[in-house]
Amino acid sequence: MDRFYELLGSRNWIFHESLEVDRIATILDSSSTSEEAERQLIDYYMDPDDPQFLLRPVLAFPALRKRMHLIQRARDDYLAGRHYACILVLLTVMDGFVNEFETIRRGLHAREAEELEAFDAVVGHHMGLTNAHKTFRKSKGTTSEEPVYDLYRNGILHSMLLKHDNDVVATKAWNRLFAIVDWAKAREKEQQPPKPEPSWKETAR
Repeated sequence: MDRFYELLGSRNWIFHESLEVDRIATILDSSSTSEEAERQLIDYYMDPDDPQFLLRPVLAFPALRKRMHLIQRARDDYLAGRHYACILVLLTVMDGFVNEFETIRRGLHAREAEELEAFDAVVGHHMGLTNAHKTFRKSKGTTSEEPVYDLYRNGILHSMLLKHDNDVVATKAWNRLFAIVDWAKAREKEQQPPKPEPSWKETAR
């Protein structure tokens, strides 16, 4: 995980539980630069030999399963190269899921980075979800026609960043969705009541 973040952490990629460790190790071993590692990671997400990779992680929660028709369309758009459509759909799915997931009704865009800490999950790495969330929420007040390669939710949804239509941002949208799934799993685990301590009799037995 540390090797992953050494190469890709500054580019706001997040190591999540759905990644195959051996596959990621191969990518890291064969990459001498961040650019090479990023390109191989994108190819991994687009792997035609595993068509369910983009759908499998989101089955863990009813709030995502009810949005499956949108996620499936985002997958189809992604694999067809319609990155602009994929990005917009996944941003709305993430906001809706986080808004519905907890009793506190606030979407992902309204959460502070500290609220996304996950102490018992790989996304809880200090260069993981909380670090990447800073650019996700970053405000963009002026229109820009410069190409962007990060998941700036504010600038994209408010049509301030006009050139976000690329496979890097689209893949980061999938990467962020999977990271949010891991965060939600960790949150559920935190909220489970602790198991009662066994009695002396039970311990002896």
